[in-house]
Amino acid sequence: MALPVSLDRRVQGLLLVAALWDLPLKSILSNRMKSTQQTLRNQLRQQIRKTRANLTALQQQQAEDSITQQALALIEERNAQHIALYVSFDGEISTDKLIKNPLGTR
Repeated sequence: MALPVSLDRRVQGLLLVAALWDLPLKSILSNRMKSTQQTLRNQLRQQIRKTRANLTALQQQQAEDSITQQALALIEERNAQHIALYVSFDGEISTDKLIKNPLGTR
């Protein structure tokens, strides 16, 4: 997906996430010239929240398990001694397993 050079990296990142999640970008991008970057980011965030809210409990659990496995593998690969995490809220994929998993039990 070729991205306009004028968009900053945060917007490019959100567009890539939206593309990976197969979100309907046509309506969002059709007004790109009129919209500010902040407005575009907010629209994408709303779309991602809506998509996340529509996940079933099983899909949420599968996403949590996958993200946890990937994060723990990366921590191990990089021999990380310190990591930072956010506490999930508002329907975000849970970070509880990562928070509760002490680094010593990798």
